[in-house]
Amino acid sequence: GCSNAYPLSLDITPSGGNLVYGFSCYTYGFPVGSLVNGTYLKVSADATTGVPLKLYSGQYPTLVGTRILARTSDTTAGVQDASSIGSDTFTNWISFTLDPGHLLNRSDASADGTIVASEVRNDSTIKIDRVIMSKWGAFGTNSYVDDCNLPISGDVVNPSVSQDGASVTWADARGVLLAGTPAFNGPADCQLTRPPVVLAATGTYPSYGPFNVPAPQPTKPVAPTVTIPKSLQLAAE
Repeated sequence: GCSNAYPLSLDITPSGGNLVYGFSCYTYGFPVGSLVNGTYLKVSADATTGVPLKLYSGQYPTLVGTRILARTSDTTAGVQDASSIGSDTFTNWISFTLDPGHLLNRSDASADGTIVASEVRNDSTIKIDRVIMSKWGAFGTNSYVDDCNLPISGDVVNPSVSQDGASVTWADARGVLLAGTPAFNGPADCQLTRPPVVLAATGTYPSYGPFNVPAPQPTKPVAPTVTIPKSLQLAAE
């Protein structure tokens, strides 16, 4: 068998029905071993049993609706065919010219798929040292608008775009940050619509989800319960 590592990226549909996560499986061989990368798809995220589907055409998956957005080559991200949630057919969509020794990694998109944050991995350090923000007219179509580099500090962990495409969060040397997405059609370094704010200096792996977190509800004070022993006698004044 192979030595399997997962999850390499993780995402879930808004309904909670489908779960996708990447895997990397190495089989030892002499003098040469083999490495297989791909995506696991569980049709029901609540299921505790059952073997997930293996998709080999895409790596580092995320979801736009029920369709998978995943890396399909060292410089390209592709979109899963809409015919089936289990389709292993991907159409190349996002493609970048990268510096030598750098590979496209994971991409995360807004709910409509028009604002995308794409990780660029340094293949020597295995760290994310660049994040490309891109804008598209429509998800999965040849409708490129613009791209720019997210202003980061040090290595990056898990850039994530809000559902409405208005905000982006990520972690770097400063902690977990939140900022407005770029204005686009500007310089190579993104001009953000809101400056980065540090949310947690020691935090990591931020992620936007499809739901609002409920506001904390005030709690009513509970009166203390006092138990008087039957043997207790009170002296008369």
